[in-house]
Formats: sequence, C-alpha cells, structure tokens
Amino acid sequence: MKFLIDACLPRDVAALLATYRHLSVDARDVGLGRAPDPEIAAYARAHQLCLLTED
Repeated sequence: MKFLIDACLPRDVAALLATYRHLSVDARDVGLGRAPDPEIAAYARAHQLCLLTED
C-alpha cells in the first residue's frame, strides 16, 4: 500500500511504514506542506494514495 503522510504528522512515520514494507510520500516533499486539506485530499486521490492525517 502507498500512503500520503500529511504535514501534521512527524516525518518518522515514513520509517514506521517502511518497516511494514509500505511506500509513502510526505506532503512536505511534494509542495503540500502548507496546503489546505481539500488540496491534500485531491493529491492523494489523484495519485491513488491512502491519506494519513491527524486532523
């Protein structure tokens, strides 16, 4: 499974996911660090990523 990690989560979430052999993309690494929630959700949907968020 591939995840989009929202900027509100710590960066080490990617390492945790990797231990379970999941791929992930951090929102901050694709220019979405300060993006509004609908934009982040649209990116996840467009790239078929499961969104992980605290809010």
